[in-house]
Amino acid sequence: MTKLEIQDINECDTTLNKCDQNCLNTPGSYKCSCNNGYILSPTDQRTCNIKTECTSFNCTAPGTCAVKSDGAEYCTCPTGYNLTMTDNITGICENIDECKPSNPCADMCTDKTPGYKCSCTKNGTKLDSDEQSCKACAEGEWGHNCVENCTCVTENTNSCNKTDGNCNCKTGWKGDNCDADINECDNATICQANSLCENTNGSYVCICNEGYYNSADVCQVCGSNTFGKDCAQTCSCVITNTDSCNYVDGSCTCKTGWKGATCSVDVDECTVTPYICNTTSNSECNNLNGTHECNCVTGYQKIADGSCQECGSSNYGDSCSQACTCIVANTMDCNNVNGSCTCKNEWKGANCDMDINECDDATTCDGIAYSTCQNSVGSYDCVCNAGYQKNSSNLCDNINECGSSLNNCTENASCFDTDGSFDCVCDSGYTGQGDVNCTVETTSETSQTTETSESTTAEQGTGSTTERFTKQTTETSSQSRTAQTTAASTDIFSTNNYSRTTAESASPKNTATLTSGTTTEGTATETSGTP
Repeated sequence: MTKLEIQDINECDTTLNKCDQNCLNTPGSYKCSCNNGYILSPTDQRTCNIKTECTSFNCTAPGTCAVKSDGAEYCTCPTGYNLTMTDNITGICENIDECKPSNPCADMCTDKTPGYKCSCTKNGTKLDSDEQSCKACAEGEWGHNCVENCTCVTENTNSCNKTDGNCNCKTGWKGDNCDADINECDNATICQANSLCENTNGSYVCICNEGYYNSADVCQVCGSNTFGKDCAQTCSCVITNTDSCNYVDGSCTCKTGWKGATCSVDVDECTVTPYICNTTSNSECNNLNGTHECNCVTGYQKIADGSCQECGSSNYGDSCSQACTCIVANTMDCNNVNGSCTCKNEWKGANCDMDINECDDATTCDGIAYSTCQNSVGSYDCVCNAGYQKNSSNLCDNINECGSSLNNCTENASCFDTDGSFDCVCDSGYTGQGDVNCTVETTSETSQTTETSESTTAEQGTGSTTERFTKQTTETSSQSRTAQTTAASTDIFSTNNYSRTTAESASPKNTATLTSGTTTEGTATETSGTP
């Protein structure tokens, strides 16, 4: 009968996985976990809920505490306030005095909490629709903020003084309100022969041809605001928008920027002439009553010569009024429109304030053998392992300790270079630990070595230094050599600090290179210790 083999099912790879975010397989089951900024539901142990409540920060009103997607808490203030952190967890929202240091108003600025309010202090002016500029009172208004209404009879008045409300009457009218007609025909001689004086409200006429009026018994062309027979009709043109009114039929010749039968319709230059601001690069057209203006687009500001200059590296937005928050040293560019930061290769984050750990990529230093990645702020380095050093090509070469004062082999010992380290082996006829002490072998050991050497010589000849090294290490007690090797392996090459006098006294004959494939059990691969 075949025995049934039971295998665990990895639920995380199947539809059995009900985890919101992370799934970890366990024998016979699985369990769920959440990313930073989320909390695992204690109810179903599967759902990940966003962390929304602050537990550490204290944000005073009107500030509020919020939680980022990674779970980090922070304080935020409404528009018109600056955030001040009195310590690492307490945030205070302080009102910004928008009236300082530069007044955004054309006249008086009053700070509010939050915000500010502009006002006009000069008589005959009031706040414009932009809530910042001051403009003259409209016709029929006067006084502070133009709250007073003129009492002048409009049709009999040239103007109402915007400061004190006094009426400047038209010819033929008098009185405080220009409401009393002057009867010019009371002067019997006002019209000469062939003329008839006919009093009219505010004037008189000497009957003349159409387009003319009698003035001092002379028929003159109608004035700028009248037309027709005896100039009896008043032009309907909006005076401030009109160059002239035809004295015969009353048709209006509009000023530039106005149109319509009475010159009351504004010409939208931005629509009629879309290219009107093309002479100023990076600008857009803004229509005004009777005219227009070319304003710089977002990310640019107007300079003295009237051109639009791109925001500098530290500012962005409308008229470059916003300060970039990017860390300058870590940033390639701050977007002049929205202030977003383009980080240098070694940095990340909204403000380029987060170092990228290049060593998180296990392949970063793959191109340089025998090296280890070492991260630094804004960069990294591939550092050579112990026993290796950088060459002119920035690659790691093995250090030949046997060809320099870097080995600590004792007298009567030979140095054998290895990859990244070296070995010290007592010469033939000596015994001991090559980096500690090599002494002459005792009589019994010498006899045994001599017999062995004669036998070897008879069979193979005298042999090389490397062969003697191999033979010696083979004949040495395995237990003793293993102990030496274990002790030598506990330290890295950099700890082999020994006396320069000892190293220099070593005979050149004691330096050799270990031939590949000759190492046997008990051969030390690294040595350490200070003799």
